[in-house]
Amino acid sequence: MLALSYIYFLGVVPLLVKKDDREIKWHAINGLGLFAAYVIIQVVWWIVSDLIIGSAGCGLGVAFSFLSCAIGIGYIVVFIMAILKAVRGQRMRFPLISDFADKA
Repeated sequence: MLALSYIYFLGVVPLLVKKDDREIKWHAINGLGLFAAYVIIQVVWWIVSDLIIGSAGCGLGVAFSFLSCAIGIGYIVVFIMAILKAVRGQRMRFPLISDFADKA
């Protein structure tokens, strides 16, 4: 359940199934917050890149595509690191997201 907490939107499953376990609940909220932050960053990135590419031409399109891939790969690396820490009984803290998980 701890590993499932960080895999995209699947963090809802441990949150609903094991809502009495404080540790699983914390990791599920932390994982969902991380996924929400990723989605927001991607949407903002798509809007900004569309505005810049639309006015500058396709030369920048390749660079923005690589950066978009880097954002996705970065997210995958971070959630794998968070899963490994969770399985070891530790918590990976993220600014603002983990503070919200602490309060829940």
